[in-house]
Amino acid sequence: MARSLFVFLFVFSTFSTAYSDGYYGRFWRGEEKKAYPELREHCDDRTTDCFVELINRWLIPATPSYAAKEALVAYAPVLLPRQLKEKYQDEVALILYDSKESYHRLRSDSENIEGSTYGPIHGDIFESGEECSMASSRSLVPREFDDELNLGIGGKKCMNLQEVSYDLLGERNDLIRSYGTFILIERTTESVEVFQERVLGVLNDVHSLKNSRARERGYRTRYLTGAYVLVTEDYMMAYMFSDTTLGQAWVRNRIKEQNLTVSWQVLLKEIEATRTNPLLYERIETGEGANLQFEPGVKPGTVDHYRLHQ
Repeated sequence: MARSLFVFLFVFSTFSTAYSDGYYGRFWRGEEKKAYPELREHCDDRTTDCFVELINRWLIPATPSYAAKEALVAYAPVLLPRQLKEKYQDEVALILYDSKESYHRLRSDSENIEGSTYGPIHGDIFESGEECSMASSRSLVPREFDDELNLGIGGKKCMNLQEVSYDLLGERNDLIRSYGTFILIERTTESVEVFQERVLGVLNDVHSLKNSRARERGYRTRYLTGAYVLVTEDYMMAYMFSDTTLGQAWVRNRIKEQNLTVSWQVLLKEIEATRTNPLLYERIETGEGANLQFEPGVKPGTVDHYRLHQ
């Protein structure tokens, strides 16, 4: 299972293309395993919520540990609340790298032992599911937004899925030191067509903040420093970053104006990725999210998990 999920992640990244001028990103959704009997030496799932435990102990620290020095520029994991666990994957994460080239150099570095175990860790924690099904664990590369909502172009590997991810601003701002919010918007009684029309209205409003567009329309670009969305026929997940709280209020007003329903949102906690060995930091629990605080270009300590010792 671990190997199959790793292969899926690698192949998906190979066939997905980032067209944005901003950072190269991955919008990840991961499905919790039903049980973890093979990992009881490390976490006893009979007495412990091993999904939350292993995400905090292994996966979250592994990301900056293996990638911050060479490529990582932002990392925002979210654990959805219990009332949403039956409807969606259990963990969502936005992982941003300096460029597609630096990402692939990092993943192909045979001397980066932490990097070579990063995919198998996903296989330990997440259920891969049926490939290209809505319930599968998978990621999309955010594309450049072109004023139209085109579902089904998110990745060449799973064209049957009606979903897409966009980088709405396409800018290279400091997201680590920004306020971050994760927002879930669900389709309720409206038709798919009406829902998509309303979502498109929000996307265009946010996109209008980009560089010259913002000046032309009289907006201040400081409202938002980053905006990444994943849209399907039934919901939109969004990460919004701003350098003041005004940005978050502005987004909420745009959503309200389009008569969309925010089902759940969470302010991302600023969690310091301290330079210790092993890497230690504040946990996130179910119903919480984080914007990890680290210094790009500097390795912030070393993660410790059993795969490093095999």
